[in-house]
Amino acid sequence: MQDRGHRHVRASYSAGNRISLGYVPARRIRDLVPDPAGTRRTETLTLAALDRPEVAAPLVIRIPSGKRLIGCAAPNTCSVTGTFYTVEFRQVRGWDRAIPRDGVLVHHVGVSNGTAQSSLMTQPEPDLQPGSRYQDAAVTVRVDAVDAANSVATVTITY
Repeated sequence: MQDRGHRHVRASYSAGNRISLGYVPARRIRDLVPDPAGTRRTETLTLAALDRPEVAAPLVIRIPSGKRLIGCAAPNTCSVTGTFYTVEFRQVRGWDRAIPRDGVLVHHVGVSNGTAQSSLMTQPEPDLQPGSRYQDAAVTVRVDAVDAANSVATVTITY
């Protein structure tokens, strides 16, 4: 997993890596499909913590991206078969017990040469907290709330 210069934290696989390995059932992934006419959409969603499959909410939100993969610019040769954003909620527990705090992560993921490459997009902090957001030209992810007791986060996504 590539982390774009952030401090290394012992944690489990990112959502993009888990998807590529088949560890996330398709029914637990919420796909947000951009409008073909280019009209921006906004949705508010509840997201379960990635390591809490018993919680009745999506484990991952996935949004298609047309962005180029980091490391796939010339002269590198990459057979990219798809790029997307993932939005995931991580809690300080289990495999993620060493992360500094509960938070929402946004990754840009590309499947290149059969392997997922994941870049953490949330900067300068490694995660998003309630009231904070990640934004670029294609997508905005705002964290509205984190409910640690119920292992869910509420996010509003414009894409």
